[in-house]
Amino acid sequence: MQKSVLIIDSDQQAINNLKELLTEFDFLKVIDQCATAIEAIDKINTLKPDIVYLDTQLNNSSGFDVIDNITLSEKPVFIFTSSSNKDALKAFDYAAFDYLLKPLNKARFF
Repeated sequence: MQKSVLIIDSDQQAINNLKELLTEFDFLKVIDQCATAIEAIDKINTLKPDIVYLDTQLNNSSGFDVIDNITLSEKPVFIFTSSSNKDALKAFDYAAFDYLLKPLNKARFF
């Protein structure tokens, strides 16, 4: 059974890199992507993905703001991405499944 994935990042190159890495996993299917908190909140509440890769820093907002505004009673699994480890502890306060440092690489996934 495939798991649906939503990627939220304001950096298109980071989205492209993550999508390429995720193609290695037949059980994961990227269903959409977005770059802003407003889009992210709408897509999470509408699409109800199983897994969300969420950057900690978005344009004019943060990944934490996104989670604070999700209305679903059953939240997806969140995997945070960031170019810094400064928000790692905060991410786990938000029940993160994982925290990945950019640039993402294949070795971290296997």
